[in-house]
Amino acid sequence: MAAVDFGDISEAFDTVSFSPQYENEAYLCKETGRIYYCSSDLDDLSDELPEDIRDDRKYIQIPHKKESGRAFILKRYNDAWLRKVCTWKQALSAT
Repeated sequence: MAAVDFGDISEAFDTVSFSPQYENEAYLCKETGRIYYCSSDLDDLSDELPEDIRDDRKYIQIPHKKESGRAFILKRYNDAWLRKVCTWKQALSAT
């Protein structure tokens, strides 16, 4: 299990929320801590996505601000995996 900086998660949230909903997507890999990006408009932003990217046992999809935003991330902080890789102080400082 890789450590993840909450700032990286916050940056992914901002990237997803920068464009209209569903144009940009980001996924956090629970195993590696890598964040994968996918954009319908910006090829430079898009990564080659793993085939199982939608498996919520392996990845957490970073929400758009219209999907409840940072509150969603903080709620997901209760996920045991996320508690192990981020400190509560990091989570609060990003809100």
